[in-house]
Amino acid sequence: MSTQVMRVSKIKSGGAMAGLMRHSARVTSPVWVDSTLEAGNRHWTVSEDHSQGSVMLNPAWKETPDERLKTMWDRFAEKLPDKTRKNAVLGLELIFTTDFPGMEKIARGEGGKQRYAELNNDLLKWIAKEFGGSENIISSHLHTDEATPHWHIFVVPLDKEKKLNASKYLAGSKHRMSELQDRFHEAVGKKYGWERGEKYTGRKHVSPKDYHDQPGRVAARAAAKESRELTRLKKENQALKAEVETLRPRSRGVENGRNM
Repeated sequence: MSTQVMRVSKIKSGGAMAGLMRHSARVTSPVWVDSTLEAGNRHWTVSEDHSQGSVMLNPAWKETPDERLKTMWDRFAEKLPDKTRKNAVLGLELIFTTDFPGMEKIARGEGGKQRYAELNNDLLKWIAKEFGGSENIISSHLHTDEATPHWHIFVVPLDKEKKLNASKYLAGSKHRMSELQDRFHEAVGKKYGWERGEKYTGRKHVSPKDYHDQPGRVAARAAAKESRELTRLKKENQALKAEVETLRPRSRGVENGRNM
């Protein structure tokens, strides 16, 4: 059975937020991204109709990366209060995934279109409940062009008074993050057959760069890319063979015409 992964990172500067948004919108891509799979990525931006008091989720994967980034940044800037503390947490990035087989079924196969849209909605509903409402959500991104498909979702941690207040959502009990994992498992993980995972392991998070720079991961990426290229060439070869077979009867007809 697959094990859930849910991670929350605090973003304390505009520069850090811009860099993370550029990555998620795919304006820039790290070396471990497979560009041949980028068409499978999905992006959603969030907007508000203030006259109706409603929040809308907008598919954005047909936009250019720069267009997506502008929409994300404009919403982030709009949500920020006019005055912020020097050490304030300006935003949160939440990452969701599980092991490769579990995410592959949702993101790339077995009725993937319906399943990834369903999971995206479930993630956003849970985030809205835990982090001050859907009006605090900036955007959501499904990346299928890395080794394991995963989600990035950005949030501005505003409280009811529209003040930045990440502590309201993340501080308190020393087991607050574990409790958050528990609630995520009950609300979302169980539905998709994901296990909760071990509690209080003391393991430290490894940055994406450090993880992907490990020799084994570099070799695995190269092998996977070679395998996909071989599969592509085989399909092209099969298509060419099929085309040759369709042309053979015509060729015989031409030859018979010449011999008459």
